[in-house]
Amino acid sequence: YGINLASDSIRRNGKAVLVEGYMDVISAHQAGHTNVVATLGTALTTEQARVVLRYANQVILCYDADMAGSDATARGVHTTTALGLDVRVAVLPEGHDPDSFIRERGGKAFRKCIDEAVVFTRYRLDKIVAEIHWSDLDSRLRAVEDVVGVLAEVDSEVERAEYVRQLSGRLNVDSGALAMDVQKARMSAGRMAERPRLRQGLRSMADAIPSASNEVLQDPVWGSKAYLEVERALIRLAAVSSQNRALIMEVAGRDCFKMPAHERLFCLLLDVGGDEAVGPAELVDCVDPELKDYASSVMFGAKPWEAEDDALENALGAWQQFSIRHRLNEIDDEIKEADVSGDYERVRELQEEQKQLRRSLGSDVALY
Repeated sequence: YGINLASDSIRRNGKAVLVEGYMDVISAHQAGHTNVVATLGTALTTEQARVVLRYANQVILCYDADMAGSDATARGVHTTTALGLDVRVAVLPEGHDPDSFIRERGGKAFRKCIDEAVVFTRYRLDKIVAEIHWSDLDSRLRAVEDVVGVLAEVDSEVERAEYVRQLSGRLNVDSGALAMDVQKARMSAGRMAERPRLRQGLRSMADAIPSASNEVLQDPVWGSKAYLEVERALIRLAAVSSQNRALIMEVAGRDCFKMPAHERLFCLLLDVGGDEAVGPAELVDCVDPELKDYASSVMFGAKPWEAEDDALENALGAWQQFSIRHRLNEIDDEIKEADVSGDYERVRELQEEQKQLRRSLGSDVALY
């Protein structure tokens, strides 16, 4: 949106600033930033990158924090950088989009944010480090794993080595060990690329999770390792007491489990649990033979945090956040369809829903 008005300015500036919605573009242009265009709520696509490349080879993403850090944006940037596009991120303060930021702080402050834009890889790494709970070993280890995944995508050896040097200090890990893990990840990715990668991965995961469908496993939210761990934790916590089972039913419902095996285990807990706790061995004894091994891996795989008083509250909060992220992905697709069909009223409705959902993701208040 707005490319017809911004093309000359993009060419003069040598870069395009991408925002999400109509109001972001209008506020930016009124403040004198005429090289701003909107992706209408979607992540950066290959088609949009090709349009920008007609006028400049640099794009600055100026989204709110949730959109900039989303998996969809990461996938879009990874694809479009292969076209030769230099993608950077302008970091807005928490709770702001370009429209609200410009109205509150003015065009000069917005210019400063644009001028201080960082390369997308740096943005992703900084975000991972910023979200670490330093007192939690699992959080630190997950962060290292995420950092390795990002660095494995960096092709330049010099750039990769510099990131390893910087991140090893920030994460307090041995630089040699970090570099070795990154190299292993790159080698693994190379081997997988030589095979039908997605099909192979889905087959192995479907084998591990009985009755898991490829449609669910292909979903970027429901099929993610982090989400699967939330479902497994909910099963274990449901076994602890009838009160836990009742709260899960109240907040999420019987059909909250996307993996059929997890749904079967939860229904079994509802049937046999009554008012009592259900021990891991007791539940495993009750399941069908084909589910016993998997049920055992779930029930005996408890994490230390599950022993805390607020474990169920945290697990349900995480489940709700994943549900919101899934809905945001659906909205991305619906916005594209509405934009193609010219239904701009529907686009505006979806963008409003999108903003409300992102606000709820950024809230510290319980979502239920």
